Amino acid sequence: MSFIKETEEYVKKVIDELGYDIDRVKLEPCKMREFGQYQINVAMQLAKASHKNPREVADQIVAHLDERFTNVNVQGPGFINVSFSDSELLKMGNAAMNDFDKFVDKTGQHKTIVLDYGGANIAKELHVGHLRCNIGEAMRRLLNLFGDKTISDVHWGDWGTPLGLVIREIQEMMPDLCYFQEDYHGPYPDKAPVTNDDLG
Repeated sequence: MSFIKETEEYVKKVIDELGYDIDRVKLEPCKMREFGQYQINVAMQLAKASHKNPREVADQIVAHLDERFTNVNVQGPGFINVSFSDSELLKMGNAAMNDFDKFVDKTGQHKTIVLDYGGANIAKELHVGHLRCNIGEAMRRLLNLFGDKTISDVHWGDWGTPLGLVIREIQEMMPDLCYFQEDYHGPYPDKAPVTNDDLG
């Protein structure tokens, strides 16, 4: 059972113990983040069935929630807003490291997803932007975690023109090299005529 599902079960238990009848509780992402991370929208439904004021029902539920929540507040006619406390998130994170599958809801609808990472231009020096392909790898691992199949590839793109330009520059700088002689048929040298510094 995921962290959210487990929390929903906890809130349902609190509501059941208050004497209300409800099939399930759903945590919805809060539309106004300043009020909290999640919203519990059951007070109006419970109030109608029990002939009470929704705000009164919401206040009653809030009074019985434990310390797993912080910034607990009621807005409008009875929307309950909550955020998870740092200690609860830390506890969940530590537990997830030991048994992550317990905290992930895997649907039965798995997909095959192709990921094409942006690879380095092999005709140029590497720079910090090339770390972006790590985002693709992180995405692949997340998709696999949730049960999807992934096919991934690092595309070493855009090398034709840059390498052509490099070869042309070498030809202009060193026109007597055997590589540029049309009537030369080998053997070719084992060592390149330019260094990595030259290419840079």
